[in-house]
Amino acid sequence: MLPIYFRFITANKEYIEHLKRSNPDIEKIVIYKPILLSEFRSKVHSLLFNQQQQKEDKDKFIDSNMTNK
Repeated sequence: MLPIYFRFITANKEYIEHLKRSNPDIEKIVIYKPILLSEFRSKVHSLLFNQQQQKEDKDKFIDSNMTNK
């Protein structure tokens, strides 16, 4: 039987502390990677902007096809 390896990546330090209660060696399998709030905000803004842009592009495409008929 092959061993199973897994890793968690989280930015939630409290979650790691909670897991330590049942598994003291949890830091061997959890990668703690904090993210800055500004980075998170930028990413969300970028995703929302891209989603809006795609919707507008789709609407323009539909409008142009409707006027060409």
